[in-house]
Amino acid sequence: MKFEEIKKAVDAGLTLQTPSLYTGFKKLGLHVSIRKHSYHLIGSNSGAGKSAFADNFYILNPIRWLMQERAKGNTDVKYKVYLWAMERKKEHRYAKWVCQRLFQKYGILMDVELLLTMNSQRNRMSQEVYDKFMELSQEIDEMGDMIEVFERDNPTGIYSRAKKVLLDNHGDLINSLDDQGKPISLNDEGTIFKKEYKPRNEKEIVCIGGDHFQVLKGESRKGVSLTKKELVDTQDDYNITLRDRFGCMLFWVSQFNRESHAMSRRTGDIDLAPQESDFRDSSRPYDSCDVAIGMINPYKYQDYKHLGYDIHEFTSPFNGASRFRALYVLKNSFGADNIAFGNLFYGENGLYKELPKPSEIQDLQTFYNIVKTSKGL
Repeated sequence: MKFEEIKKAVDAGLTLQTPSLYTGFKKLGLHVSIRKHSYHLIGSNSGAGKSAFADNFYILNPIRWLMQERAKGNTDVKYKVYLWAMERKKEHRYAKWVCQRLFQKYGILMDVELLLTMNSQRNRMSQEVYDKFMELSQEIDEMGDMIEVFERDNPTGIYSRAKKVLLDNHGDLINSLDDQGKPISLNDEGTIFKKEYKPRNEKEIVCIGGDHFQVLKGESRKGVSLTKKELVDTQDDYNITLRDRFGCMLFWVSQFNRESHAMSRRTGDIDLAPQESDFRDSSRPYDSCDVAIGMINPYKYQDYKHLGYDIHEFTSPFNGASRFRALYVLKNSFGADNIAFGNLFYGENGLYKELPKPSEIQDLQTFYNIVKTSKGL
């Protein structure tokens, strides 16, 4: 190692040559950020809101921030997200994002079922709400230019498509050079050369997301179908290549093991908190990733005093849903880990809002009363 090598990286950061994005999570964002050459893993049991968190942290919040900053002329950073949303049709994802924006902008709390009129037993959307929906058209189209959503595929299909969009839209494979500036040959004839990826815009972050490992399509190797673990490990290998060779920002969602919150662990925050062993099917993604985040809904496991919060106070008066989620940074190659944050969560539209610590709140009961209102904090 030479000092000049690390100095170059330090100077690039100080002069903003190494772009990163605002995530909308002020506390978590001090420790975890969106930037090139990074691989994040997000896990929880079903219903805890891991997909919604990924949408907020990696897609919706940074894109809205970029739109605002560009309008002010404050940034020339570019951001493009390619998301493999494999659990449901992509229209469902889009609808959830629209529900969230209706809530943020107009205070209208509605879910996908109502937005898409999927249940004949419920009232249809009013004309007033529909008019507000139409007002979002320009904003949604602008956001859409930075997001492309694909549906379910197998690991090789995902990698092949990701590589294609990278080479079509974002960079090129060029000859790697040795210390004398000559192409590095891979054969004696000097006809095949080592290649490296060069982005066309150093200020652009390309983000590859997958939701989630456990619903990958199957594939075979030498005529034999891969097991669940082998599928996850194969995708993980491709993720490492996309991070290390192509410089992508990656986030992948994973289910936890069903037994991860068994009765034997429901003895307090420490035992209930997510652990490395909770990630389902394979430990490989946890070992490979730079950041691992685990999430839980304590109410679901009858843990009513979590991280100092009274979990009962986060029950919605409208539908009885618990609006509290705990988020744990389990691994962080770039900063602090073993840290936890309380979050307000609206399951209807996937919105997350960080909560102040109980010790930072002067009047807890007034705070809880505010939380229970439809608009929340």
